[in-house]
Amino acid sequence: MGEFEWKGLRYPGIHPPLVPRAAWDRVQDILSGRARPRRRRRRQELLFSGIVYCGRCATDGRRFQLVGEVQKERYVYYHCEGCRRRGRAEYVRQEVLVRAFLEALAGEGPSASAVAAATNVLTGRERDRGEDDDPDDALRYEIRNLRSRLDLAYDDRLTGRIDSTYFDQRSAGWLTRIRALETDLAGRESSSSVTQRVPGGKPPIFELVEVHRLMKESTDLVVLRAAIRELCSNSIWGEKKLNVSWS
Repeated sequence: MGEFEWKGLRYPGIHPPLVPRAAWDRVQDILSGRARPRRRRRRQELLFSGIVYCGRCATDGRRFQLVGEVQKERYVYYHCEGCRRRGRAEYVRQEVLVRAFLEALAGEGPSASAVAAATNVLTGRERDRGEDDDPDDALRYEIRNLRSRLDLAYDDRLTGRIDSTYFDQRSAGWLTRIRALETDLAGRESSSSVTQRVPGGKPPIFELVEVHRLMKESTDLVVLRAAIRELCSNSIWGEKKLNVSWS
């Protein structure tokens, strides 16, 4: 631009300018804009992220979770990152997965203990636990939280938000803690001669209808995710069907 700076002040130089001032100013505006810190978008809680696996990859011996994304700021779609990389990605709306899950719930359904646990989550009774409640519930609660964090981190790794090295470091610690808690919980349950828990058989139909109603009426995605995790251990979406392994 034909100028030079000295001790914070700008002076005209003796060399001819290479670019006009207007072009210089435009370039500085662009560079300043690039230098501004980019705000990270707030992560939106998605209902089935880390919960449903891809059926097409399962038949090939692969294990990929469906990844959710928001389109047009209101529609939630899920797809398999493994299928996308191989050029055969299929997208499914969140409403379709919700409807399929509720239909499966009304069919064979989970065990009575899982229905009771999901009902406690949906009604808020789990959050109201006092000091006199079963201490084993605290262990289960921590295990669910750690598994949820592990699933979210796995989702971040697939979508490129975090690299594999960081994921491996964090997940190793979480998995170690989960195994320790599960071992502790198994020891407590085996040493207890009298159990006061709901039996593991099929629940009465009215309890199943009630948890079905609570899930349809709930609008809290965090609560719904926790309830789904109580009800099922694994879900696979393939051939436009949801196959659920109930707890």
